Amino acid sequence: NPNMEPAWANLGASRVNTKDYPGAIKALTRAIEIKHEASALLNRGRAYAYTKDFKHALADFEHALRHATPGSTSAREAARLAAMARGQIK
Repeated sequence: NPNMEPAWANLGASRVNTKDYPGAIKALTRAIEIKHEASALLNRGRAYAYTKDFKHALADFEHALRHATPGSTSAREAARLAAMARGQIK
């Protein structure tokens, strides 16, 4: 089903793990279009960071932070990654 967010999010995460960053960004963008989940935003932000697109990575990490449950692992990870991405933007 093309509207199953978990399938797109899992595909995107798998593509991050296999270093297919363009494929990951495409799959995770589709997942995020269906449902804004912090985990998909974090993974897409990682894919952007691996391609050295730190502005898009930062936007995703900050967006993930807004969607994460306060105090959760996702929230802490989003805050940590956002700080790292900020340091890379010139």
